[in-house]
Amino acid sequence: MNINFFKPSVWQEEINAVVEVMKSWMIVEWAEVRKLENNFNNFITDWKYFPICVTSWTTALDLALKAIDIKETDDVIVPDFTFIATANAVKFQNANVIFADVSKKTYNITLEEIKRVITPKTKAIIVVHLFGSPIEEIKEIAEYCKKNGIKLIEDCAQCHGATIHNQKAWSFWDISCFSFYATKNMWTAEWGITLFKDEKDYKKAKLIYNHGQSEKYYHTTLWYNFRMTNIQAAIWNVQLSRLNDFNNSRIENAKRYNLILKKQSILQLPTIEDNKINVFHQYTVLVKENSPISRKEIQEKLSEKWIPTAIHYPIPVHKQPYYKELGYPENICPNTNYLAENIFSLPIYPWLTKEEIEYVANSLVEIVK
Repeated sequence: MNINFFKPSVWQEEINAVVEVMKSWMIVEWAEVRKLENNFNNFITDWKYFPICVTSWTTALDLALKAIDIKETDDVIVPDFTFIATANAVKFQNANVIFADVSKKTYNITLEEIKRVITPKTKAIIVVHLFGSPIEEIKEIAEYCKKNGIKLIEDCAQCHGATIHNQKAWSFWDISCFSFYATKNMWTAEWGITLFKDEKDYKKAKLIYNHGQSEKYYHTTLWYNFRMTNIQAAIWNVQLSRLNDFNNSRIENAKRYNLILKKQSILQLPTIEDNKINVFHQYTVLVKENSPISRKEIQEKLSEKWIPTAIHYPIPVHKQPYYKELGYPENICPNTNYLAENIFSLPIYPWLTKEEIEYVANSLVEIVK
């Protein structure tokens, strides 16, 4: 059996939506983008917030940090266990990245770690709901930020539809940033959304993302072009109608994996808990310290059975060459170092069949038993 690690959902409805935009000649930002913004507000919450559609998740976070006026004198706390773009967006402002470690159990940032690394110059904290699993202490982190006058930015690139304590994972924030890259739970190839709670931040961001225009051809300041296109928005408007089904399939796939793998004591599996909805952007397994077989050996043996795996993320951000040159010590985040050396992800996309999941899971059992 030959299994893919991921297959994007490209069906006739998405193709038809793109064709209709092309036929309309309104390819740039227009009606489909406005429709998306309305659909997005209905999707995320019953309250009215302020979304801006941009070219990628990276520009979404860059826009967020510019809107709250992050400067080179500011510190911004970022989890070390994440994709490098989370930290890079801070460096785009010439600000100082403060790396925080994560929990070895949940892979997410903790309030205890935030308190350990916070500085008098901390102006913002970026938290990441990694692999689709909401941060357990997000409510406490939000309260801590509010008490200390710190902006909270939620990285929601992987948690579309996730909840914690019956509250949406992105609803604790001052600003949140979403990605709809091709591998996400829903996609449009490459773009994102920055979502603002504060109207003042939103109005500044509206200038930034569209050449500093307060009205057409009236430019009050020097800024960029972060606009998305109608083509991408049309895909998203179709994908949104399927997101719940996509997420439910991912959750069912995770349950099947857990049922087969639960007795393997050397593996730490992702949890499925009553107080949260993990939407399983990734199904990530940790090879425990007492394991007689290494992650590399496991991956090689799975590959021999035509089962692909991935590592998210093999190098902690603070160990990347760019950040090493900035002088970050190698051992500032020991849990992240450990996770980077011992985790791997299995296929989890919605249209995996029951037979394919059983083949993957039973093959893994055979390898590690």
